[in-house]
Amino acid sequence: MTNFDLLDADKEIQQGKNLVDGCKAAGVKHLIFSGAYDIKGGVGKPCAFSDSKVDIANYMFASGVPSTNVRYLFFAENFIGGFKAGFKGLVQKDDKGTFVIAIPMEGKPMDFIVVSGAGNAIAAIFASPEAYIGKSIGISGDHITVQEIADIFSKHLAPKTFKAGEVTAEQFSKSGQPGAEHYGAMFEYFQSGQADIHLELTKQLDPTTMRFEDWVKANKDALNAIYQ
Repeated sequence: MTNFDLLDADKEIQQGKNLVDGCKAAGVKHLIFSGAYDIKGGVGKPCAFSDSKVDIANYMFASGVPSTNVRYLFFAENFIGGFKAGFKGLVQKDDKGTFVIAIPMEGKPMDFIVVSGAGNAIAAIFASPEAYIGKSIGISGDHITVQEIADIFSKHLAPKTFKAGEVTAEQFSKSGQPGAEHYGAMFEYFQSGQADIHLELTKQLDPTTMRFEDWVKANKDALNAIYQ
């Protein structure tokens, strides 16, 4: 996993290339990279934190280092940390006291993975390198809409209520938040359905992978503490 800097994607690219070069020099037998989807190639708009990882993955595969590129769309844990720290405004309370989840998916489903599930899947890939070297794999634990997310939250965090917002990816791009245009392109790509996601393979790699509702039930206290 590389460190991303929205203002200097070249720094991440160089870090990734240094990692690949170091693995090649050391004779590493299997490198697994936490990559991203080709959002710019998919929707024709730059997405710096995706573009940089695509460049690194291409360099990795061309290097000859035995490698696997693992990709995810969204971590469930973003609801605990990411929306407060990096996605300002995606979950806000309206004037009626309802929490509005303004993830701009416009009614289309999106894929989630729990961090521990991603780790377990990667461990399984390491255990069977011959099956995954040279491949890009998209892993996911669930495929649900924002309204389904809101319904799950309302069910398990009652009496609090949640609903899906109506913001579009284009509107989000123009929100003025740091990097908004890049995140807007990301959500537009998510909506397009172009991401190659392997729900069944993820379940094979980690039979304990949580569905989103199971994750909410397991993290009810943390979520209640955040959404006040």
